[in-house]
Amino acid sequence: MLDPRDRRTLLDALRPPAGCVFDRAVGTSFSLDPTALLAVPLALAAFDLRGQDEEVHADSLALLEAIRRCAGHVSVFCQAGRISVPVHYRSLLTYLEGSVIEVTPPRDGFVFHPKVWAVRYVAGDEVMYRILCGTRNLTLDRSWDTMLVLDGWLTGRKNAIASNRPLSGFFAALPELALRESAPRVAADVALVADELLRVRFELPLGFDSVEFVPLGLSGRRSWPFPEAGTRGLVVSPFLADGFLQRLPTCRDGCMLVSRDESLLDVAPNVLAGFDGIKVLAEEAHIAESAAEGDTTRETLSGLHAKLFIIDEGWRSRVWTGSANATNAAFGGNVEFLVALAGQRAACGVAAVLRGERDQGLVSLLEDFQPPADPLPVDSLARELEGRLNAARTALAGRRLRVSVSPGSRRDVFRVGLTDEGGGFTPPGDVKVRAWPVSLPQDRAAVCAWGDSAVCAFGEVSFEAITPFVAFEVAVERDERRESQTFVLNLPLDGAPEGRETLVLRQMLRRPQDLIALLLLLLADDDLAVLDALLGDGGKDGATVAWTGSSARGLTEALVRQLGRDPHKLAAVKRLVAELQGVGIASGERTSAEAVDDLGIEVSVIPPGFDEVWEPIWAAAVLLGVTDD
Repeated sequence: MLDPRDRRTLLDALRPPAGCVFDRAVGTSFSLDPTALLAVPLALAAFDLRGQDEEVHADSLALLEAIRRCAGHVSVFCQAGRISVPVHYRSLLTYLEGSVIEVTPPRDGFVFHPKVWAVRYVAGDEVMYRILCGTRNLTLDRSWDTMLVLDGWLTGRKNAIASNRPLSGFFAALPELALRESAPRVAADVALVADELLRVRFELPLGFDSVEFVPLGLSGRRSWPFPEAGTRGLVVSPFLADGFLQRLPTCRDGCMLVSRDESLLDVAPNVLAGFDGIKVLAEEAHIAESAAEGDTTRETLSGLHAKLFIIDEGWRSRVWTGSANATNAAFGGNVEFLVALAGQRAACGVAAVLRGERDQGLVSLLEDFQPPADPLPVDSLARELEGRLNAARTALAGRRLRVSVSPGSRRDVFRVGLTDEGGGFTPPGDVKVRAWPVSLPQDRAAVCAWGDSAVCAFGEVSFEAITPFVAFEVAVERDERRESQTFVLNLPLDGAPEGRETLVLRQMLRRPQDLIALLLLLLADDDLAVLDALLGDGGKDGATVAWTGSSARGLTEALVRQLGRDPHKLAAVKRLVAELQGVGIASGERTSAEAVDDLGIEVSVIPPGFDEVWEPIWAAAVLLGVTDD
């Protein structure tokens, strides 16, 4: 049921099941790391080429093709102002600009906190959905979390499955929470997913016989899912609040509480006295086992981030897992998402989860909480400054900020700045604000002045540095002490050159060899084909790739093979070739050819002789009913 030895990453769970192909995905997260976001398309495209966990180590062309294949069908909703500043900027984020939608909850003073995904796969004419209900955000953090995976097939029934209505309603409500206008395809994708989820029959995990979807914080949704009483209870949560813990159901045989030392120290002693066991992660649980002796590549698991509520009710038990912490805010106004599973107590009750098989359950990771003899002093100044910075972050996230782009002193550079359509903004207290595009180093940050609509100027940048992702630093000083926070907003982009995605593509495909490698990746439909594409010589280092080269011949074979096996896959080749041959990329008087020339890219990356091979293959595909729409 809950085996600490059974470890999966979000990327593992996103990969298409055998026989299925990714179609589209809608996900949610409180915070978001752009680097982790880049790894999502890699998993959805079924490329198993990463390093450990969510770190992205794939060949750049594999990552490029994965993003091109999937990015336009991924939508991630996250709390406004909670995108982190990436350590290293990748121009591939250009493809994902429309995939990130910042939202705010319906009630002021609360946050958007769910961590749930709905992923749509297709297998021929059939549609499969996977619901991932996790406890971690889309970040590169290392911690102990839980993740529930539910798979189900779309049925042909006309009437909705009643138990799926809360799940469908949750996803349907997401676009209404968006802070800024999103791409039309986002609303279309969400509408399709929300509609089809009503008719998906989910398979339950072993040991459970019923499921209930529990969204919190949305209009018309109840905020307290727990029964009035139980036989025995277990609460696992990294964050705690006295009010919530006192409101928990009374359990005849007691309730165990598992949390973090710092959170438990903030709970009143009389509240803790109501639990018959108080646990924290054991010291050894912070260190993951190495894959092999001497292996230093694996990151360690660190800290508790899982949220789990279990209540035994006689011979049955219910398990709630998802984003909600054991706090008043989680069940009093935050937008959260939980899934409640029910089954026989012997299979999924408190004892079963704690003990596990061969005593390898949750209890194997825990030790008794030992409060320090001398309580740690409360840093009231730090809390005050943190509150002020959080208020500034929230205020900035809600501003009508935009990124402005205009021609620079040369045709290969652009002037970029930040504007505020609202005007008249004053940061809370004595907070100072700096900003910079995430594509630039932080030393290019500009101080924000809020007197009029022009907030700050970032100077001249290259086309690949144009981005709607703008980093902010809010800082405050008091009594010779300085505290700061950094975050990113995904802002509307005005005046940017059209066709930036194609220019990014052309920057990465500088030689015919690069195009051949990318086409082989695009045509690959299994791991071996992907590896062959990455390990191939791409025409070696010759300046020109003749169509008599081994890689070119290999591409011909791949094209012909797909014509017989899956001719519709050739539509992606058609779109890519058309994009490279003559796409209108223009900004003012600049043409596509001039923009490409400014970058020092070969005028054409189409290998000599390619058209003679490609055109008859595409003509045959058209006769088979393939279109490039």
